[in-house]
Amino acid sequence: MRRFLGVPAFCAVLVVAGCGGVQELEAGEVETVEVATTTVASAARTGSLKPGDAKKVEALMVLCHEKPLAEYEGDSMRELLGETAPKLKQADPQLSKRVEDRATHGCD
Repeated sequence: MRRFLGVPAFCAVLVVAGCGGVQELEAGEVETVEVATTTVASAARTGSLKPGDAKKVEALMVLCHEKPLAEYEGDSMRELLGETAPKLKQADPQLSKRVEDRATHGCD
């Protein structure tokens, strides 16, 4: 009986260990997220991106690709991109589409 119960418990330990848990953002990565979210909020208010702002959003997309499950203020990078795309639609429809595609298909 002990052997029978030990196998599922051992498998559960392997699964949890293999997943590695939730990825953590490093200080520089948190700054990347904060800069990008501030940029997107500004673009949503003004209806346009300033020169160089697209690079900040692209850095967020790269971070999403590298750490899709990492969380920022309770949202995964994938969820954050999903929330970002509609905010960019007025300011830059092409970038908004790229962000939406990345959130839907390309973070993993």
